[in-house]
Amino acid sequence: MIGDSAAPRYEAGDTVYIDPTLPPAISRWCAFWQADRRTARVGKLVGITDGSWEVEQLHPRVTQELARADWPHVRRITGCGSA
Repeated sequence: MIGDSAAPRYEAGDTVYIDPTLPPAISRWCAFWQADRRTARVGKLVGITDGSWEVEQLHPRVTQELARADWPHVRRITGCGSA
């Protein structure tokens, strides 16, 4: 993890583990990647529409919409390890 947008759930320096076989699910923490897979973010999935992911971050607490066309790759986080 880089940054503190998911703190205290996930801290900077933590390693998050994902399961590539699990689909995203409401109320679950997920990793989101942009189409080029160079930019990623972590957030709690709180809503899904045809065109967007509704994602909550904790620091600061805010809910944002990510366009699914811009953030097409999503996987569920299954755990983490502290640095």
